[in-house]
Amino acid sequence: MVEQWLAALAASSGFAILYGVPRWYVPAAGAVGMLSWAVVLFLEPLTGDIVSLLIGAAAAAGSSEWLARRLRQPTTLFVIPGVIPLVPGGLAYMTVLHFLQGSTDTGLVYLIDTFFASGAIAVGIIMVSSLFRMRPVNR
Repeated sequence: MVEQWLAALAASSGFAILYGVPRWYVPAAGAVGMLSWAVVLFLEPLTGDIVSLLIGAAAAAGSSEWLARRLRQPTTLFVIPGVIPLVPGGLAYMTVLHFLQGSTDTGLVYLIDTFFASGAIAVGIIMVSSLFRMRPVNR
């Protein structure tokens, strides 16, 4: 499990560097990704894939909002690299693979799973971001 946390930290930090996050904020962006993946790993056996992704994305968005306000930086600096470990790239790959191999039924199952996973991530981010927008910023 710790190896997966470190892999999520490395992936999020790598994407933060790739996206041009200032170098002194890269560790924070990586930590958000590690947190989101840790939440998913913890909740997946209890709640299933979709709910764990939704809560993991909400954890990434919440920690990103908190860091953004604390460090006086845009939220996107932290939330975009923070959800990288959650992106259902494997599901998308399997969707395309099955469609190309002519297995349309299995491809449709993977396509629906990919849409639900992506939607859960989007809803998790939107819910938390909306809640933070309703709360005034203390200056």
